[in-house]
Amino acid sequence: MVYAIGFAAFATRPPVEPDAVGPLTAEEMEANFANGLRGLLNGIHSPPES
Repeated sequence: MVYAIGFAAFATRPPVEPDAVGPLTAEEMEANFANGLRGLLNGIHSPPES
């Protein structure tokens, strides 16, 4: 839940750099969200290293 709220908060902000590209498309935002969530869940489910 925190990931989703944080993603939404930062994804909807305007670019910080003056020469940054404009807003992402819905497809790009969905892909970014899915990739980040996948990484988060993989980290939670990974067995600890010994």
